[in-house]
Amino acid sequence: MMNELFLQDLQSESFSSSKPICLICSNPNNASHHFGSTTCLACAAFMRRTVVLKIKYKCKKDNNCMVHFTMRMICRSCRYQRCIQSGMKENLVQKPRTNKLLINKNCKNVEYENMTLNNKMLYDETSLLTESTDDTNSLTSTSSKSENKDSSLLMMIKNLYNKRCNLLSFYVEELRKAQKRRRFIYGANTTPDIFNDNYDKETFFGVEELTKFNMKEQGKNVRFDHMLAFDYVTEHKNIFIGFSNRDCNVFFKYAFLGYCNMDNVFTTIWSGAYKSGMIAFTNKNSLSIYDKSVGWEDEETVTMELKEKFLRDVNYNFFTNIILPLADMNIDIEEFVALKTLTINSMCLCECGNEGKEIFNHISNEVIKCLGEHYRSKNISISRIGEIILFISNFYTIFRMFAENFTKIELFKLFDIGDEIRDTLNFKNY
Repeated sequence: MMNELFLQDLQSESFSSSKPICLICSNPNNASHHFGSTTCLACAAFMRRTVVLKIKYKCKKDNNCMVHFTMRMICRSCRYQRCIQSGMKENLVQKPRTNKLLINKNCKNVEYENMTLNNKMLYDETSLLTESTDDTNSLTSTSSKSENKDSSLLMMIKNLYNKRCNLLSFYVEELRKAQKRRRFIYGANTTPDIFNDNYDKETFFGVEELTKFNMKEQGKNVRFDHMLAFDYVTEHKNIFIGFSNRDCNVFFKYAFLGYCNMDNVFTTIWSGAYKSGMIAFTNKNSLSIYDKSVGWEDEETVTMELKEKFLRDVNYNFFTNIILPLADMNIDIEEFVALKTLTINSMCLCECGNEGKEIFNHISNEVIKCLGEHYRSKNISISRIGEIILFISNFYTIFRMFAENFTKIELFKLFDIGDEIRDTLNFKNY
């Protein structure tokens, strides 16, 4: 009865507005034609993942659950049925494409093929995890090396991790350390407050605390992310002894790109800014995506037209192709750090040396194992790992767009990039 009344209210709302709304979740923002129906981007992404991964859902109630964009938890079975009932067709969903975009234009074809193969094997490994409950046999090495060589690699790791799941905990702790430093720099806390136990949180601000986007402040934030990435790589070099200086420089580049754009996914989702159609940056700046209501004003040296030229497309793609689908998945902190780690490692594989590749492959394998254990502990289907891994290819494009944007910012002097960041990104490749 409640569902019927709720749906009646939604129907009356839709008649009162000429703006198209999503026929599945009634989201009035950015609804358009997808797979034979009018839906929002989040529901379209949900349908795409369901079809590509061949996921089967089962409703825990009466197959008549409420589906609305304001709800945090939505029954996936009922949502999928709403997709079909609204006119969406599975045969209109395109098969996943292979990754054709290279991060480094000078990367050799054989290296790119190895990188693509490794990504495919990461995806294939999820099926092994679903077929076996034996932790010791649930995953194979993507480097295709012998067990003896893999054992020698394990000997290179200091005795920091006594259990496999500690590696995922390490990355969770790295994210929390970065957030704690950001709170110290950008938060409004007094010095005595920062030593309270309540200071250790995943995020340090709510949507009501967001400030308008400012290009000059973003310049400072990029430098701070550069320092966080340096600490991140240094920590890895202390743990994994086999990293060469060349491998660390490659690692540094992609870790920096990860910190200055992937962490914005974290802050946007956990602050709830995406529900208002905004991106929340790690320095509390915010930018509206569907209109120019927040953060698009003229600045002292930057006009609104310049902002739109350099920020509109890259942030719109970032918001619709990354943030909204991940928010729709209700991604947790363990999944986010796993995705961040796998993405950075995957990009490094194209440019680092053989020893670096072994280490990155080993880390990626262990992270997937840890994530599988995390799912089992929470009674979550292990196939969800495949959904997470599918996002890696999306970040290839996003990283490229962000790196190219830095060159444009440098060219038009929107803010000072700095020699250190120029060297890290190796501008001549873009």
